Amino acid sequence: MFIRFKHSPRSGGCSSLSVYVAESRREDSKPRQKVVRYLGTIKESSLPFAQFRLKFWQRAVAAIEGLNLPAEVVQQLTEAIAARVPYLTPEEHRSVMARQEEAARREGKPLPAYEPDLPFVRPV
Repeated sequence: MFIRFKHSPRSGGCSSLSVYVAESRREDSKPRQKVVRYLGTIKESSLPFAQFRLKFWQRAVAAIEGLNLPAEVVQQLTEAIAARVPYLTPEEHRSVMARQEEAARREGKPLPAYEPDLPFVRPV
């Protein structure tokens, strides 16, 4: 299994990056790629912003965990994604969570759970 990236240019210069888990197989002696799971899409202009990367990583990690793969395969897949969609630093994660908590308080909604040991939060 491997990560497949699909770059989709959009009008106005706002392109996006879609991420899939795929596998190679041979059919009629020809190589074919089969998409196993869609992991998510992020606008390339949003990559510098932690809140958008957090949302992308939350969806991607949940989708990968749903495949019930061995830990070493999960590690390889997440590292391949991180080459294009950077992990969050602990400082970025705390900052995003603080903004979400502030918004929840303002709107009277339950506070989001803080999860310090997420697989997509990496120290610098």
